[in-house]
Amino acid sequence: MRKLLTVAILVASIFTQTSCADSNTNSNSNTTRSWTNVPYSSASSTCKLDIFLPSTGEGPFPVVIWIHGGAFKMGSRSNPQSLSALNTAGFAVVSIDYRLSTEAKWPAQLYDLKACVKFLKTNAATYSLNPNKMASWGASAGAHLSCMMGAALASDPATRIQATVSWFPPMHFYYMDADIALAGTSRCTGANGDASSPESALLGVTVSQNEAACYAASPISFVDTMNVATPLPNFLLMHGGKDCNIGANQSVRFNTAITNRFGSGKSQYIFLANGTHGGGDFTLASTETTVINFLKAQLMSTTAVNIPKSAAKPIVNYNSVNKSLTISFIENENQDSTYQLFNSSGTLVKQGRLTSASIAVGELQGIYLFKTQTKNQVTNVQKIAIM
Repeated sequence: MRKLLTVAILVASIFTQTSCADSNTNSNSNTTRSWTNVPYSSASSTCKLDIFLPSTGEGPFPVVIWIHGGAFKMGSRSNPQSLSALNTAGFAVVSIDYRLSTEAKWPAQLYDLKACVKFLKTNAATYSLNPNKMASWGASAGAHLSCMMGAALASDPATRIQATVSWFPPMHFYYMDADIALAGTSRCTGANGDASSPESALLGVTVSQNEAACYAASPISFVDTMNVATPLPNFLLMHGGKDCNIGANQSVRFNTAITNRFGSGKSQYIFLANGTHGGGDFTLASTETTVINFLKAQLMSTTAVNIPKSAAKPIVNYNSVNKSLTISFIENENQDSTYQLFNSSGTLVKQGRLTSASIAVGELQGIYLFKTQTKNQVTNVQKIAIM
C-alpha cells in the first residue's frame, strides 16, 4: 500500500511539473498562445515583454505593441489595453516594460523602444508574428513613447512600424502648461514646467528653462526634420476635452507637424469632448472600436499602403548591422554633392563628399542631424537616430 501511494505521489508530481512547464514555455508550438517575462534587451532587467496571441489561428499575426503610461516614473505592462478585443480581432498583443525615469534619463527609453521592435522583428517566426505588420498603442506617457516608436524609428527598416495610436499624449513638454491653460480645465496636477515635474525628472533638466531639450525629446522634432520620402506610419491621435493632466492642444501640435510635413493623409486627430485622462469618452465601446478599425485598416487591409510625398532628395537610413548610413537615392549624382553630420549639441562630427551609397559611422550613438548640399544649395536636412 505504501509503495502504491509513493508511486501515485510521484506520478502526480511529474504531471504537475509537466503542466507548469507547458504553461510557461517560451518555445513555439501549436498549443502555446502566450509568453511572459521575455527579455528584449540586455540594457536592463526592466526590459521585458509579454506576448499574447489570438486563441485561434496559426499566424503570422499582425502585432499591436502596448506601451503603458504612468508619468514616465511608474506603471507596468501587466494590464494591456483592450487585450481581449484585440485578440478577438486577430491581433497579437505585445505589452512592454521600459526603463522609468527613476532608473534612467531620456533617451534611454527611446533605446528601449528600438531594442523592442528589433527583437520582435528578429524573432517574429518564433512567436508567430508578422514583422511587416506592426503598430504601437500607448496612453499618456506611453502615448508619447508610442509616437516616438512611430516617428523616431521610421528611418530604419529594422525598426520601422506601420501604424501608431496615441491616447492623450504629452507631445512637447515645454508647452504643456500653456496648453492645459488653453483647454480651460482646472489643473489636477502640478505645473509641468517645474523642476519637480515628471517631465523634468525624465529629461534631467527643468522643463520650463530648457525648450531645446524638450523639443529634442519630442516626436515633433523627428517629424520636422524627416525626409518626406520616409515611409512614416499612419497615426491616430485621440485626446479628451476634459483632460486636466494634459491639454488637447498637445495632440494638435503633433497632428499639425505631421500634416505640414507629410500631408493630411498620414494623421487623424479625434477630439473627444467628454474625454478625461483615461476616463469619460475613452471608456466607451465606440472609442475602442474606432481604434481597432483603424488598426485593421493599417495592418490587415491590402490597400493600406504607405505612399510618401514625392521628393527629389537623398533618402538616408541607418543600417544597424553594418553601422553605416545608407543613401538609397542621391539627386544629380554627377554633381558635387557633400554631406555633414552634426551631433545633438550642434558639433560637426563627420563630413565629406557623397561618392558612395554608404557612410561608415563606427561607434557613434545618439541623435544626429544629417545635412546634404549640392553646389552650395542645401538638398536635405534629416534627423537620424544612430543606436
